Amino acid sequence: MALRLAANWTSEPPEFVRNFANLVYRIRMDGEPAYLRITSSARRSRAQVSSELAMIQHLTDRGVSVARPIEGGDGQLLAEDAADGSVYVACVFEEAIGNFYERADTATETAFFSEAGRTLARIHNGLDTFKPDADFERFPWRADLWHEFEEFVPKREVAAWTFFDELNAWVSSLDANSPAFGLIQGDFTIMNLRILPRRVTAFDFDASCEHWRAYDIACFLHFFGARPERERMLAYGSFLSGYAEARMLDRDVLEQIPMFGKMRLLYSYLVFAKEWGFENLTPEQERYFEVRRRLFVEPPTWPGS
Repeated sequence: MALRLAANWTSEPPEFVRNFANLVYRIRMDGEPAYLRITSSARRSRAQVSSELAMIQHLTDRGVSVARPIEGGDGQLLAEDAADGSVYVACVFEEAIGNFYERADTATETAFFSEAGRTLARIHNGLDTFKPDADFERFPWRADLWHEFEEFVPKREVAAWTFFDELNAWVSSLDANSPAFGLIQGDFTIMNLRILPRRVTAFDFDASCEHWRAYDIACFLHFFGARPERERMLAYGSFLSGYAEARMLDRDVLEQIPMFGKMRLLYSYLVFAKEWGFENLTPEQERYFEVRRRLFVEPPTWPGS
């Protein structure tokens, strides 16, 4: 199937990279690297993937540093194929040029955090001006794994369930009509960024949807939540300063960061609850869950406004 789908973009065989939420392959087009992403239509419909690409194209047209989708030889951004009774939707993205994040000296990290903040602000600015067409379709944020919480987290996981209920009550109190709510990247994490001096490029908008903008910020900060306080606050302060250079950082967003930071923690817990379950865990897997159980009942990692 991957070979057939890749043929819409290249005659060279694809190289397998990973299989998690989507299948990802590395390909070459005219000698240049690119990435083929294959998604089951049971997970994301063709319309949802097409809408994701429309958002990304809107951002690239405005000079925002995100990985651009690439047309196939037929001039289309999407291709479909069937296998084992399922339909799969494929698209290809240019390679995000730059380096993986590596911990560096304070001056280098400060510059990176600031530029990452500016990049996310530019994404939010661009998404504010995006005008969906009549066929635009993205899933509600609550439908992206959250609706499976009861299926994958047993009631004996008391700390997780207590916080899940608290989180639902808190989110229900927020105003979805405020400027703090809108289309987001959805997974603005270290793993989905590539870094050059004075440039950070984002990719993987698979989780994009309408959500609170503070959640996008919390996705980035989540990686640094376990750092010593000085380093943690360097990430927090520099990232928000960079964001504020490109977009007004209003009080609603600042006030929401602490709880959305814990929400991201719960989301990562849920991802692996679905992946591993809770039986016959390795010591490392058990430690992963135990750390999060403890953090669910502790105060938020990040300060309020």
